[in-house]
Amino acid sequence: MMGKDTNRENAKEQARLWGDDFAWEVIDNLGQGVTIVDADGRFAYVNKAYAQMVGRSPESLVGLTPFDITHPEDHEKLRQAWQQRLSGTRSAYEARLVRPDGTQVYARITGTPHWKADRVVGAYTVITDLTEYKRVEKALTQSAESYRNTLDNMLEGCQIIGFDWRYLYVNKTVVLQGQQTEAGLIGRTMMEVYPGIEQTELFTVLKRCMNERVAAQMENEFVFPNGSRGWFELSIQPVPQGIFILSFDITQRKRVEEALRQSQAQLQHIIDSVPEGMLLLAADSSIQLANPVADSYLAILAPDRENGRLTRLGNRPLYELLTSPPKGLWHEITTDTFAFEAITRPVEAGPENAGWVLVLRDVTQEREIQKRAQRQERLAAIGQLAAGIAHDFNNIMAVIVLYAQLTARSVKMPSRAQERVNTIEQQAKRATELIQQILDFSRQSVLERQPLDLLPFMKELVKLLDRTLPEHIQIELAHNQDAYMIQADPSRIQQVMMNLAVNARDAMPEGGQLKIRLAQLHTEKPRLLSVREMPPGNWIQIDVADSGSGIDQEVLHQIFEPFFTTKQVGQGTGLGLAQVYGIVQQHEGYIDVATQVGQGTTFTVYFPVLATGESTAVTFDEALLQPGQGQTVLLVEDDPATRQALVGSLAFLHYEVLEAANGREALTILAARANDIDLVLSDAVMPEMGGVALLHAMKQQNLAIPVVLLTGHPLSRELENLRSLGLAGWLPKPPDLVNLSQLLAQVLAA
Repeated sequence: MMGKDTNRENAKEQARLWGDDFAWEVIDNLGQGVTIVDADGRFAYVNKAYAQMVGRSPESLVGLTPFDITHPEDHEKLRQAWQQRLSGTRSAYEARLVRPDGTQVYARITGTPHWKADRVVGAYTVITDLTEYKRVEKALTQSAESYRNTLDNMLEGCQIIGFDWRYLYVNKTVVLQGQQTEAGLIGRTMMEVYPGIEQTELFTVLKRCMNERVAAQMENEFVFPNGSRGWFELSIQPVPQGIFILSFDITQRKRVEEALRQSQAQLQHIIDSVPEGMLLLAADSSIQLANPVADSYLAILAPDRENGRLTRLGNRPLYELLTSPPKGLWHEITTDTFAFEAITRPVEAGPENAGWVLVLRDVTQEREIQKRAQRQERLAAIGQLAAGIAHDFNNIMAVIVLYAQLTARSVKMPSRAQERVNTIEQQAKRATELIQQILDFSRQSVLERQPLDLLPFMKELVKLLDRTLPEHIQIELAHNQDAYMIQADPSRIQQVMMNLAVNARDAMPEGGQLKIRLAQLHTEKPRLLSVREMPPGNWIQIDVADSGSGIDQEVLHQIFEPFFTTKQVGQGTGLGLAQVYGIVQQHEGYIDVATQVGQGTTFTVYFPVLATGESTAVTFDEALLQPGQGQTVLLVEDDPATRQALVGSLAFLHYEVLEAANGREALTILAARANDIDLVLSDAVMPEMGGVALLHAMKQQNLAIPVVLLTGHPLSRELENLRSLGLAGWLPKPPDLVNLSQLLAQVLAA
């Protein structure tokens, strides 16, 4: 049973390497003997016909060599034929095969080399039993009649052609092979029976044998007058009457060979079409087969190979890849710039490993996308956490800012105390700016978008930068269009540009160039940026390029994270680029960075194009305090400390103040004193009922009292709807006393 299994396993292995199972089924049941010999000259496979021919079982023959079966006197023929096959040419010879019982089989052995990866790796042979034919030869010497009878009944075709090219003798097999009748052949010339035959290679060989009296062997595809085709193996011998032709019909064998060839070509085509790299390695790690994708990968992973053998791929020795990975199915392979995955499977040939199939796939882009997704998720998580903290700080800072401003304006105090109060106010404003940076990063800033033409905006910005940046930094603005319209909050876009300009300044302590470039961009395919993938569309592109020190690649992936900085302690909060990232995202924009150490850095910001709209010029000049005229303000604020600070501020501004802790209390007061109230100042978000819900309730009750909201949350998507409900204005938290006074005066004047 073990021998039978071995032969079948060898057959299956050869089927995988040479063709499909159907072809091997045909070969296994072919009437002629068929063997496959490996590169060491040993039988890897024999079919049933050959095994029967030599009186052995197929299993007992596997692993033997043809020399073990061949008569010693014919070993030299076998040796010469084997050398021919190794040199890449076909061979044919006759030899005696010895059965275990000592009887001999006369056989014709035709061998064809088997090529793999431009080298001969073995041969397959077809063995025809000539024992009967040899008996016929012997019989010919004894009796002409016996000779003729034997020839007539041979399975091979036998024919004698005279010197005038007429058929002198044909046996029954020739009649069948030639698709003729005996009467249609005898006495007629070959040219009469098969018009045009004299123009064929077959006739050239026959003519040489006839004239030069030499023997010849050949395979010939014969085209019959009716258009059908057949393949024949011919042995041509000169005889006294002319030439004798022994013909073997090998049409079926040729069909099997063609099926094998097509199957192998199809397999090669499939392998070449696979998007992954596929390699076939021999047991010594030499490359037997590689598809085009694998060739391109090998140029990266193994540019220097020793005699065609693989010793390592990228950062991994080959022997590590030939074992199972610690987890999963795939091994990781990396170079300085590429990442690959590899999986290997052994090619088994009996008890020994014949080699390896290795599959490679390039996962560089996949890994980069994963890293960017992780960065984006990390930034989003940090932003969400920071936003929650920032909103709590807003209420605290509102109290500090308002009380500091009230104290500075309402109390006469010594200059030393005045300086301290001013310092409190300045530091509180710095803390407020820090909170604004956190809100910007977490995309929680309150935006008031409007059509904005970036060209005049940037021209004004460049004037501001000329006044604020050191003189040894040259500023240049480049553009090639007249309009660059986007929908944006001008103050936040100014913050983006100022942060990038300050970063550029810090990167050029000895001076340099700061270039700002505006461009319009149309993309039809997604574009992979540093953090996110930008979808196709129409964009306004802003490049901010410096000639400074550049950013180290090792920290480049962290630059948009809050509180990350490469500056020394006390020289930066690490929120500048995080703020830029958040503002850009809140405007449905994208940001990218390109840098080289020692050469400079370019930040590129993309905003969606606004097709139409008029730009609104915005100035940020500090204005004066504008007090009220004794009007009554209903203040709605849930945080007691913030509410008291606002009460004090409103009183300082000469307003009468009514207080409510939430929207429900406010509605109760409105129901009783609506005619006395000139304006409602409410926090947007509160327990029970917030400012937005209060606005809806007042609309339903037809209370035409202007409402101003204090908010730490974005209202950009709700502003139009809120204005239709009666929203007169809004202020971000924490409110500045001057801005509060101006907005209330503006709303009440309207």
